[in-house]
Amino acid sequence: MTACYLDTSILVGLLLKQNLYEGMYKRLQGMQWFGHQLLISELLAVGKREGVALPLLVRQVHLVNIVSEIPELESICMKILELGYCRGAHLHHLACAYFLDPSGKDLLFATADHQQAKLAAQIGFTVITP
Repeated sequence: MTACYLDTSILVGLLLKQNLYEGMYKRLQGMQWFGHQLLISELLAVGKREGVALPLLVRQVHLVNIVSEIPELESICMKILELGYCRGAHLHHLACAYFLDPSGKDLLFATADHQQAKLAAQIGFTVITP
């Protein structure tokens, strides 16, 4: 089974059935999904903004293997920032994926953000975009 780290943008696109994400679900089917606990807060905030039933989103989050702690977060973030800049939440997701697979060889990375995708590729992840 293939594993994939999901940035919040991907889960939001899937749940809101945005046009660019029509083929994304098929690409991710059969994979084991991972995300950081931050994904829950981000997803619920978007759900509230978009008028989506929050209990539905909570059920969907249960499809994702949630990581709650990242040992050595500071050093991981500094390694990533040596490659380039990205926003804080995107950096946090990259750090989590790096924690799960520092080589980037056994974990795919799915995001809709171009800068985050660029850094993920530099780390060594195969990147999936909508």
